[in-house]
Amino acid sequence: MIKMKCVVLITCIVLSCSTAIVLLHGEKKDPLIVNMELKRFFPSEKEDNERVFLAQPWSMARDIKGYFYVYDNKEKTIAVFDPAGNFVSKIGRRGQGPGEFLYIRRIIPEGDNLTILDSTKHELCLLNSEGRYLNSTKLFRSYSDFALDHNGRVYCALESRAVNSYLVDVLDESGQLLYSFGNPIRRFKDSSDSYLNETKIVCDGNCVTLLFITIPLIQQYDLNGKLVREWSFEELPRIKQEEKENLIRIKNMIPGKTSYSHISDAIRHEKESYYVLRNVGNGLEIIKLNSNLKFDKVYVYKDINESFYLALDFYVRHEDTKPTFYIVRILPYARIEVICPP
Repeated sequence: MIKMKCVVLITCIVLSCSTAIVLLHGEKKDPLIVNMELKRFFPSEKEDNERVFLAQPWSMARDIKGYFYVYDNKEKTIAVFDPAGNFVSKIGRRGQGPGEFLYIRRIIPEGDNLTILDSTKHELCLLNSEGRYLNSTKLFRSYSDFALDHNGRVYCALESRAVNSYLVDVLDESGQLLYSFGNPIRRFKDSSDSYLNETKIVCDGNCVTLLFITIPLIQQYDLNGKLVREWSFEELPRIKQEEKENLIRIKNMIPGKTSYSHISDAIRHEKESYYVLRNVGNGLEIIKLNSNLKFDKVYVYKDINESFYLALDFYVRHEDTKPTFYIVRILPYARIEVICPP
C-alpha cells in the first residue's frame, strides 16, 4: 500500500511537469524573473561510489547548527549531512517500533531534537539530533503535514480532506485535539472536491499558512484559525491556465487509470518571506512572496543536460543577501542540489 501511494504521488507530479507552461526563457532583464545556477550537490560522486547514496529522497530539514536531515522513503532512514554536505550518519530503520519509520511526511528540528510526523504509524516521534528515541505521541487521525508554534501547539494538515471536515487540526503537546479550522474548497460539489484540498502547512510564529497542491491558492490564518488573507497566483496567469486543465483532469479522473497534476509542491518561510516550489519541465521555479502574501519575484532553474526534473521538497537560507536553495531532487538524480542566483 505504501509503494502504491509513492507511485501515485510521483505520477501526479510527473504529469504536472510535462504539462506546465515553462517559464525558463523569460526576458532576462525582467526584474521579476531571476535565473539560477547549480553550485554543488550532495552526496558527492565520491560518496556515491562509496555506497553513501540517497535512493528516494522525500523531505528535508536543517537544524540550528546547519546539519541537514534527509528522509529516504525507500530506505526508511534519515541521512544526516554536515553544513558542507558531507555525510555524517543515518538515523532509524524500517519498522513500527520506537525510532523506526514507515512514511515520514515532515521533520522539524527544535533545538537539539527532531519532531517527526510518520503518517503510516499515525504518530509524532521525538528524537535527539543523534537519532536517539525520546518519546512519541499517537495520533487519532491521518495527517499529511504539520507545523509547530512557540506555544507547543501542533498544526496538522488533514490527509483525508473530506469535504465535510476542516483543513487543519490543532493539537496540544499530548496529541489532544484543541480545535480545528479551515473550510475545504468546493468546486464540484461532489467527492472530486477532496482532491482540491491537499495542502502543505507552515507556521511563522504569528500565522499559519496553507499551500494548496492541486489548485493555485495560498491561505493565511491567525493562530486561532481565522482566515486573514489569501493569494491565488493572479500575477501569474499561465498558472491559472494550468488550473483549468487540472480541474478537467480531476473531474474526469478514473482512480488507478488516470491522474491529475500538482500546481505546487512545497512551501517554506524564511526571513519574512514565503517561497513556493513548482516543478516545471526540465527545471523548477520558486515563487517568492512577502509576509502578507504579496508577489515579489520568481527564481528559475533549468537543467540543460536533462529533459526532466522532479523535486519534492526544499530548504532556503540567505547567504550574502542572496537566497540559496537546497533542493530535494528525486528524478532523474536522487540528491540534494544547491542552487542560487549567480
